Amino acid sequence: MNRFKKNKTILLAAVLFTAVSLLALAACSGGQTEYESIESFEYHFYPEEYEEDHAPAPVTFSLDEKKQHQFQIDAACESGAMEIGVLYGDESVKLDPVSADAPCNELLTIPANTAGELTVTVSITPDTKGEVIGVLLAPAK
Repeated sequence: MNRFKKNKTILLAAVLFTAVSLLALAACSGGQTEYESIESFEYHFYPEEYEEDHAPAPVTFSLDEKKQHQFQIDAACESGAMEIGVLYGDESVKLDPVSADAPCNELLTIPANTAGELTVTVSITPDTKGEVIGVLLAPAK
């Protein structure tokens, strides 16, 4: 009889674990939109290549106004500093200054029906050694 109780307990635990796992998966997957990269840019800065009258050109992405987008920006400096601004629709976002002590890893959400394009501007100091990577994300099909 002891063996029967042990097998019954193990079977009940397995069934409960499976049920809880399925509920957790269903709760996590419902309503979450998956995004994919559709465009990107990358800048690398070196102090020896700095020219005062030659700033990086702003990068502009076209958006499908009917869809929500996300914009991922990652920036880091070994030396110097940079400032990054993002403009879309009526929103103007100035990210925290990037330095050797303060990298930037931001994910911005651009709601549907707010903008037809997104523009990113980057300004640097003469002694900047670092990089900026920006990725525009749209809902996966």
